[in-house]
Amino acid sequence: MYKEIIKKNWKSGSEEIMNKSVDMVAELLEEMKEVCPKKYWWFIRKQQGLMSGGHYDEEFARYDVKQMYHVDKRGNKVEGEHWSMEQARQVMQENGIGGKNTVEDVYVGLNAFWHDLGCDLEESEVIKAAIAFWFKDADFPDKVGKVWWYMNEKMDVE
Repeated sequence: MYKEIIKKNWKSGSEEIMNKSVDMVAELLEEMKEVCPKKYWWFIRKQQGLMSGGHYDEEFARYDVKQMYHVDKRGNKVEGEHWSMEQARQVMQENGIGGKNTVEDVYVGLNAFWHDLGCDLEESEVIKAAIAFWFKDADFPDKVGKVWWYMNEKMDVE
């Protein structure tokens, strides 16, 4: 029913009315976030991917990095951020990562690689490998960011 309301009124509705509608949906989603967080984040993930062309924004990047973890050589669970957003910005600038990539894409990519390889490689090697894999992959289609695509696929499975 909601979809039909939107379709029927899309062209005749003013920007002000559409903004009010978006605000109402946002309020509803905030309630959903508390009651059913998995469905909330699934929906937000789909919306972010659709509207950003497959790239992270800060809130989503921080959310995904917060979910990351690995078990170190001593058997301890290590969670969340290893590299900060500012460190990701520096890596981005120093390594000529540009185009459609965002600093948030770099932040997620670096932290994902650290959780996957950090026990086996030095930090500089992790950074070099992450850049090559995420941002210098010539055969990956440019339609969507590789980091976003990978994490989106991973999160849909879990």
